[in-house]
Amino acid sequence: YVLIALICLSSVAIGVYTSCTGGRQQTTKEYLLGNRNLQLLPVAISILVSFWSAISLLGSPAEIFYFGSNYNVTAVGISLACIVSATTFVPLFYELEITSIYEVFGILLEK
Repeated sequence: YVLIALICLSSVAIGVYTSCTGGRQQTTKEYLLGNRNLQLLPVAISILVSFWSAISLLGSPAEIFYFGSNYNVTAVGISLACIVSATTFVPLFYELEITSIYEVFGILLEK
């Protein structure tokens, strides 16, 4: 309980400190988009981490236990797909100044 309380308190302290000092991001857009100056590797890691949820991390050991190590091929494929999507779609989204595929659909439906 002490460890969980320390983790929660440190998270709150970081939030309070950042809000009191002003931080580097002044607007919500700067905060959510990283001020549009992130490199390829952080974006690829972000896509990968958001794709793999906690449920899949908890279910992977059971999946490997029942179906063998062929599941590792899936993990490699997902990792490569995240890198490919980060190198193809992210620059396109950046140039068009959009943040999701739903904005692309909105642009296409307007035309």
